Amino acid sequence: MLYIGVGLMYGSAFLCLDGLGRSRVAALAWVAVPLVVGLGTIRLRQRIPAVVDHITPVLGLGSALAFVIYADQGEQSIALAMPVLAVLLNAPFKFALREVVAQTAVTLGAAAAVLLSQGVGAGYVVFVLIVWTVVSVLTCWVARFGDAAEQDPLTGLTNRRGFERRFEAAAAAAAAARPLDPLTVAVIDVDRFKQVNDILGHHSGDQILLACAQAWAPLVPQRSLLARRGGDEFALMAVGLDEAAADDLVERLRAACPAGTTLSIGIAVLAEGESTSDLLHRADQAMYEAKRGGRDRSVRAPHPGDRHGRGPDPATGLPYFLPETDGAASSGTAAMVVEADRYHAAQDVAGLAAGEEILVDTARRLRRATAGMRAELRRLHRGRFLLLLTGHDLADLAELAERLIVPSVQAETTRHGGLTIGIALGPIGDGDTEALVRAAMTAADVAHREVPGGSVVYEPWMSAETHERAAIAAALQGVIERREIDLVFQPQVRLTDGSIVGVEVLARWTDPVRGPIPPNQFVQIAEQLGLARPLDILIFEKACAQLRAWDVAGVPVPRMSLNLSPQSVGAGQVHHGMRRLLAENHLTPYRVRIEITENEILHRVGGAAPLQQLRAMGVQVSLDDFGTGYASFSRLASLPIGELKIDRSFLPGIDTEGPQAEILASMIQLGRALDLEVVVEGVETEAHHAIVRELGCTVGQGYLYARPMSAGTLEEWIAGGGAAASLPRARTGAALRRP
Repeated sequence: MLYIGVGLMYGSAFLCLDGLGRSRVAALAWVAVPLVVGLGTIRLRQRIPAVVDHITPVLGLGSALAFVIYADQGEQSIALAMPVLAVLLNAPFKFALREVVAQTAVTLGAAAAVLLSQGVGAGYVVFVLIVWTVVSVLTCWVARFGDAAEQDPLTGLTNRRGFERRFEAAAAAAAAARPLDPLTVAVIDVDRFKQVNDILGHHSGDQILLACAQAWAPLVPQRSLLARRGGDEFALMAVGLDEAAADDLVERLRAACPAGTTLSIGIAVLAEGESTSDLLHRADQAMYEAKRGGRDRSVRAPHPGDRHGRGPDPATGLPYFLPETDGAASSGTAAMVVEADRYHAAQDVAGLAAGEEILVDTARRLRRATAGMRAELRRLHRGRFLLLLTGHDLADLAELAERLIVPSVQAETTRHGGLTIGIALGPIGDGDTEALVRAAMTAADVAHREVPGGSVVYEPWMSAETHERAAIAAALQGVIERREIDLVFQPQVRLTDGSIVGVEVLARWTDPVRGPIPPNQFVQIAEQLGLARPLDILIFEKACAQLRAWDVAGVPVPRMSLNLSPQSVGAGQVHHGMRRLLAENHLTPYRVRIEITENEILHRVGGAAPLQQLRAMGVQVSLDDFGTGYASFSRLASLPIGELKIDRSFLPGIDTEGPQAEILASMIQLGRALDLEVVVEGVETEAHHAIVRELGCTVGQGYLYARPMSAGTLEEWIAGGGAAASLPRARTGAALRRP
């Protein structure tokens, strides 16, 4: 609109100046430029590239100054040059401060040069430039004040007021275009935010919102807008993006979500004749549908004329589970929640297409396995499916789960991995299908934690366990802040003489009411609540302090191995803290080893790059639980690791001539061939000790040598001779021969 105003100002000047002495047609051509630019920008605003925002001020400025030169009016040129103020007034409302300064400098410099060329005195020019600069500064202040009124103070994003104003303008522009310009709005809700706020306090909730905003803001295109509508709710306005591009943008926001945080998202596309309030209402309804259907998913709102709700899952063609319809119409007495184990990893590593391929394959397997059964198949969210079954008892369900879980000989099943299953047999709760499905999802969560790749049948205690986990979560932050996590240490010994080569550091938490809390439980809760990094730093800080204390006391503990959260390692969040703590305790990095399983490296750490950072520090990485995953030998050779830690599952029942011994020998030889130190876990008997030594391993860890113990007990154990004192002499002498 400013450029249209500039054109009108030129027209007025043209009518008032009788002494132009030039062709009126040529003068009118100069007048037409800002009018054409202004009208064209309004008409094509959603289709022209963003660079036009910088080109239009240049055209406006050039037109104004060309008109000044053309008029040749001497000192009257100051008045003729006034339309350049349009540039100075417009820039602060459109551009960032750096760009405003650049636009202002170019505008004032060009105007000064033109005025001087027209014979205007230098004093007049300086005065005019000062006035224009003051006007520009005041305009910039007004613009920033207006922006502040529409800015969320926590996240720095546009607030609800600013979003609604810009949304109205974008919707009006989209509706004016023919055909209708695409305009998509997504309402984004942070799952279980109230629970985090209630359990951990508002500060933790604010940190989640801030982390989301910081991760998402760089991903939003220039013409689109991300805003915080209030509480834990965000809104995305995607301008000029078709449905596929808008969906891709939403999924990229989901992928950039901080670890442990999930989203329920409702998406709606502007329809012909639809108001902005109706569009937002449809997006809100879709978001609530996503929450009712299990959270952690996106739901596209149906077209305003579609009375039957949204369409099926685009990847599998399956309908989603909707409690208000399935709950009323289904007479199913059992629910089975099936999760594709490799879905998340495939999507994170290879992209959306790889994840969809697994979904399609899983749906095919479920249809095939339930052929002839009274079963309805539904999509839930992310990698989960739902089977509603009628007329089947628990034995039938167990047999179906077994058929789904046991790997088949088909290549597709092997390629796409196993399934984790939760089963619930009705009636449960209020006796409706929604309560039954919630129970099956609870069982699937338990299976995911306890027996991934297996099945679990829902039992009432599982719901109680969920409440117990919530209570533990409520206490965990305070425990970390009060530094009430204790450490114990399990020795790693040299098999030739029983001497200690290092210790594995293990975290322990004893609640005054509940007693000892299993480490895998509170570590998992810490990851889910975003407390993994403070927990890791606390453990590392205490471990470094203890190693330094042993050094001062002359206790020979050469090194320590720690298990840190894959979230912290993968996000690069621990490196600076580790450097500081090592320096403060006068420890060299080579005395520290970080233990990470191969599955964590492949699926949660993000590959070799974060491990390279540790190696660059001098910290060694130990590949823990080796043999339980599925990393290829070629990938193993490419990982920046210094130690191979063979899982304890290979030792029970082993003998010198059996296949287990051959497998163990192969893994030990592999480690030695890659120039890695090899540690075998779970050495519990003298026979284990003898066989492991005979197979060529040099370091062992297990109950035969010592159980995890406190720092003081470890000092006494070392002073008493360590493992060498508890093993028969024959076991610590020359290598044993096979019988």
